[in-house]
Amino acid sequence: MEKEKARNLLLEGIEQHKRRIAFISIGIILFVVVYYNLFSFLAPYVSVFEWISDGLGGLSPDMRAALGILLLAATLWMTEAVPLYVTSLVIVISQVLFIREETVSANEALAPFFSPIIALFLGGFVLAAALSKYKLDIKIAREMLRRAGKAPKNVMLALMGITAFLSMWMSNTATTALMVALAFPIYTQIPEKEKFKKGLILGIPFAANIGGMGTPIGTPPNAIIMDELANPSTDIIGVEAINLTFLDWMLLALPLTLIMLVVTFLILYISFKPKTDKLKVNFKQKTNQGYSKKQTFVMIIFLVTVLLWLMSSIETIGDIFQHSGIIALIPIVVYFATGILDKDDLADLNWDVLLLMGGGLSLGNALDATGLAEVIVETIPYGGWGLLLIIVVFAAIGIILSTFMSNTATAAMMAPIIIVIGWDPDVGAPLALMAAVALACSMAMALPVSTPPNAIAYGTDEIKVKDMIIYGTIIGIIGIILLMIMFGLGLFYNPL
Repeated sequence: MEKEKARNLLLEGIEQHKRRIAFISIGIILFVVVYYNLFSFLAPYVSVFEWISDGLGGLSPDMRAALGILLLAATLWMTEAVPLYVTSLVIVISQVLFIREETVSANEALAPFFSPIIALFLGGFVLAAALSKYKLDIKIAREMLRRAGKAPKNVMLALMGITAFLSMWMSNTATTALMVALAFPIYTQIPEKEKFKKGLILGIPFAANIGGMGTPIGTPPNAIIMDELANPSTDIIGVEAINLTFLDWMLLALPLTLIMLVVTFLILYISFKPKTDKLKVNFKQKTNQGYSKKQTFVMIIFLVTVLLWLMSSIETIGDIFQHSGIIALIPIVVYFATGILDKDDLADLNWDVLLLMGGGLSLGNALDATGLAEVIVETIPYGGWGLLLIIVVFAAIGIILSTFMSNTATAAMMAPIIIVIGWDPDVGAPLALMAAVALACSMAMALPVSTPPNAIAYGTDEIKVKDMIIYGTIIGIIGIILLMIMFGLGLFYNPL
């Protein structure tokens, strides 16, 4: 029996290795074919290849290199043939090797890996690490759950509300793992045939995904879009930098976040209405214990940092710190200098996410610098669509892609293209379009593989794939409608 199991594992490993090699090969072949325009050899025989060859022939070598890198990165990101952050490094190496230095230098290819947006996210990770290390996240969540009472409606709303709030400041993966664990003594006491159990579990990952939309550090797509707005391509005539502060993003995104959270709660509660009027909510640990000195210190630094982020739009604060990324360095310096966090905590930070974001930003810069982003936009027949339809189409694309691949990678690939469309005089809404797409990337939750929070909830064995497909799709469609209404009609906070 053990030999058979070992043999099956070995065969499975071999198959996975073959798939990885196949996908890597496909990505490399796509790059080579595009960069060297190998379609020209088949053009005399097949009209489609002649059309493609003519199109590639009209591109400069730098543009063909950028297009090849985009296809290679997209293949590796979608198939996960290699870790996502490895693809980011491949992007940089490919730029240096195949794009002329006058167009994109090595320094320019590497600069996004510690841009102000990366610094902002690094600060967010450090704050989350401190909260987690000193159990402040658990303490806050337990206290809020204890106050929710025992009514099923209140418990579900509290679980989703706490999850969304924590996801605004912490990794949605860590938040979901924490909240699923805290909810364990609640949902295990619900009878097996009680459908409310499913609703309770589904609400946690959905709330985690939605909560991340509320702040710049909540999820990488927010930061990627902010960076693209702040650093537009200089080749686009009439384009100006749009520098959103931390507070600007919250005022822009938080209303939609709250509406989505309430709508999701209502859908799940009505669909999985409980049969009981009261749930058993008991926690072994006491929630009324005071804060230790270290917990108090961690919380003070956290609150000061958040306050400075919110005040960064004030001229005096903005002049001193210039960018939210600089403010994010404060908790990093203070926590590590005082020993609150140590080198082991530093090693445990989500460096893979930062590398993934850096690679995405670097790819966006390459598409801008080579002019490929504008060329791609010229092939999209969006003229005459109107802003409402443009938002619907690109929000839908963002959700569909993010359902099957990283939402960070999706935002990184779409940002340099949609910014050009947004700045088109006939559209004239770069902020509305970019924000809508960023938020749409966080609304993909129809499959366990769509986001880590979904995978964690699915791992409880309390829900089935069809449950996520049905309710994740419904919420995604509602999300697109809300994006169309809020951003298509201009019903959002606009600091411009």
